[in-house]
Amino acid sequence: ATGSRFESHPNGDCFIRDNKEGRQFVMVVSEKLNEREEDWTVVPPNHFIWVGEDLEVKLMAMGTPYSK
Repeated sequence: ATGSRFESHPNGDCFIRDNKEGRQFVMVVSEKLNEREEDWTVVPPNHFIWVGEDLEVKLMAMGTPYSK
């Protein structure tokens, strides 16, 4: 998940918020923290997540050559 703010509410609900400041974090978790499908990207078998210095996120297959 990516966003500008992560909110966890006392009732257990979790939200990823975006605002005009743009992307400020990347969250990599083993389980979804909420049911909003648009917040999460499933990583298929034999793939990995690459996060750049500018918080750009790439989903890449194992063995893929690195390129910017």
